[in-house]
Amino acid sequence: MRASELRELGSEELQGQLKRMRERLYQLRSEFHTDEEPDTTEKSKLRRDIARILTIFREREVGDDKATDSEGAT
Repeated sequence: MRASELRELGSEELQGQLKRMRERLYQLRSEFHTDEEPDTTEKSKLRRDIARILTIFREREVGDDKATDSEGAT
C-alpha cells in the first residue's frame, strides 16, 4: 500500500490494518518453516507496510504535540 493511501485512512482503520498485517506476518513466519518454497517477497512487503503505518502514527503524534505546544506559547 502506498503511504498516501494510508494517510487518508482514519486511526481506527489504520489500527485494523496494522492488526491484520501483523497477523498475516505471523502466519507467513510459520509457513516459512514448513513450505519448501516460501514467498519471501510477501513477507518483506508486509514488514514495509507495517513500518509505513507506524510512521504515520508517529507523524500524527508529533503533529498533535506541535499543535499543543504552539497553543500553549500564545
